Amino acid sequence: MAASLFRFTLPLLQLLLLSILAASARNEEDARALTALRRALDPAGRVLDSWNPSGDPCGGSFVGVTCDPAGRVTAVSLQGRGLSGSLPPAVAGLRRLQGLYLHYNGIKGTIPREIGKLSELTDLYLDVNHLTGPVPVEIAAMANLQGGVFCFYASFLGFLGEKFKKQQLLDWLFWGSILHFVCWVTGVLA
Repeated sequence: MAASLFRFTLPLLQLLLLSILAASARNEEDARALTALRRALDPAGRVLDSWNPSGDPCGGSFVGVTCDPAGRVTAVSLQGRGLSGSLPPAVAGLRRLQGLYLHYNGIKGTIPREIGKLSELTDLYLDVNHLTGPVPVEIAAMANLQGGVFCFYASFLGFLGEKFKKQQLLDWLFWGSILHFVCWVTGVLA
């Protein structure tokens, strides 16, 4: 009887151990992506100093990071934090990301096309920054994207390519904020 119980519980214990190891590996992927995000967005290390590369992003010490019960990063909320770096392609490593809120900062550079790989992203807020260049067409293909702002303050030099669905952009731009309307009136959606 003890032998049959052992044969039954051993595979369950192995499965449990494999699940724990798999969850740990996924966390490492998120941690690497957040480390790259920190280096790019806050090169001086003065704003995101709580983002310790050896820390657990879902342990509560990473300011602005929200996780799901499985320990995957689902949101990065850093609006109005005084960030002045750039948005790195490594953000695509946050595979379960649903919300990226980086508005009201001083972020420079271009929007990485890799954001288009974030298949679960529903909210993308990059307004009131100093972004330049075109909005990647990969963003237009994002099926789950519901809330997004493509008004990048006065320094926006890019264009919205022909592949963008105008109605989808109108839905994003008129999502309820006067700022969105101002963006439209000033020619972002010409």
